[in-house]
This record gives sequence, C-alpha cells and structure tokens, in this order.
Amino acid sequence: MKILATKIHTLLAADVSVVAIVADRIYRQRAPNSPTYPYVVFSKVVSVGQQTHDDGQGLDRTDIQFDCYAQVDTDADDLRAAVRASLMARDPDTGLGPIAGVKVQNPIERDIDETAVNKFNFQLDLTFWHNQSA
Repeated sequence: MKILATKIHTLLAADVSVVAIVADRIYRQRAPNSPTYPYVVFSKVVSVGQQTHDDGQGLDRTDIQFDCYAQVDTDADDLRAAVRASLMARDPDTGLGPIAGVKVQNPIERDIDETAVNKFNFQLDLTFWHNQSA
C-alpha cells in the first residue's frame, strides 16, 4: 500500500483542480489536529491479493476511501469531484489511467453531514487494481 499511497498522493498534489481547492492539504490516514478546511484524507479500507487460476495478472485489489472535508457542502462536493476526475482520468488515445500500471474503478459516493462539528464529509471509495511491488 505504501507505493500505491505515494503514487496517489503525488497525483493529487500535482492535479491543478485538486490543488485549487485544498492546496497541500492531502493527508494519508488522518488529518492533523485543528486542520484548515477544505482538505482530503485517504485510507485503505481493504486489500486483497488475487490468487486465481485464470489470468489475474498478479494484481492486488485495494479499496481506498477518500474523505473530502469542507465547511460548505458544495465545497465538499467539488473536492470529491476533482479527486474522482483526477484518479479516474483516461487518456483518450490509449485509454490508460493516470497512474502507470494501476486500474481504478467502482466509484461509490456517500454524503455525510458532520452535524456535531458543523462540517461536511463527502466520501468517495475507489477500487485500485495494482502490483503491490511496483
């Protein structure tokens, strides 16, 4: 996961749409205490090594959750859309995604109103098919 997490962070930190919203506030696992809004936190939900008799191509499946926090619901929604677009982008000529050797699919979205702290957390779950060692 460390290699994949580094690739995700590097991609998001270089994406102009994401950076326009969060600057450098992209965190793995958890945000610092008293963070500046908006920001995004990503963490592994589950990782499963694929062991099949057919052509599994030696790829692991890792589900990652992206929590897009903001003080206003539209900002959280815009951030989630930017993260999704960045990670699921496809080259129109080759059909390849933005991270070499990684296939991203199965977007699932949830909207959470963090009433206790008067903030919004719009979540995005993505499935990454990747080689654990590359």
